[in-house]
Amino acid sequence: MSTQPVPAKVQAAAQAGQLLPSTVENLTAWWQGGLPEWAQQSMAELIEREQWSELNDRFYRYLEFGTGGMRGRTIGAVGAKAETGTLSAAGSPEHAGVGANMLNDFTLVRAVVGLHRYVAKYLAAQKAPPGRAS
Repeated sequence: MSTQPVPAKVQAAAQAGQLLPSTVENLTAWWQGGLPEWAQQSMAELIEREQWSELNDRFYRYLEFGTGGMRGRTIGAVGAKAETGTLSAAGSPEHAGVGANMLNDFTLVRAVVGLHRYVAKYLAAQKAPPGRAS
């Protein structure tokens, strides 16, 4: 896990009202979350370029699992070089966009862990082994 403080530009943007408090909170959690180098580079680039609107859109909330499943953007409106990486033959970026409000590897893992915990709690309450709930 990274112990690096969030760049001073984030705090300055928050104080200037350019970043929502929830954006700063979520961005800080992701910044310090020990993510792969490309994800750190993506966030750093968007911060350096002062893409406050894009960062607000990507981090103001966590993508929710609703009745239609999880739906969200996978590619940022403003992309970062590390996300683009090496384009596929079809022209798709190498990585999905980084952000709590984006559909990417990180939010998908979060949803799968949440689903596992829910099902395990349900089955424990039913006192039934998996596949035998009544």
